[in-house]
Amino acid sequence: MLDVSGGEEALAIGPYVAPVARSLQACSELAANHHWDSDSTVSIAGQPWGARFGLVGMPREAVDRVDVLASLVAVRRAWEERYAIASPFELTSGSSWESQRDRDRPSRADDGVTV
Repeated sequence: MLDVSGGEEALAIGPYVAPVARSLQACSELAANHHWDSDSTVSIAGQPWGARFGLVGMPREAVDRVDVLASLVAVRRAWEERYAIASPFELTSGSSWESQRDRDRPSRADDGVTV
């Protein structure tokens, strides 16, 4: 059993969960499934998970609820242009959000959740 208290558990659990979770739901469930400060832990785990899989790895319903989505996309594109980095999550011409998401996101067959 992990022996931590205070905010340290978020820093101990969050970075561990992000690389092993194969879906946003699995990431959230794994990070929140303890008796400490779970909202901080989910935040710390979800941020690197989101950076790794991007918007296409997330359920459309969750993305649609982001109130500053246009601003986030604009910042991401400006960052890509400034550093000449191609986004692995850009929609290809003629493809839908769902088909791109399903092609690029991790498999749900084994999402890593063992609760």
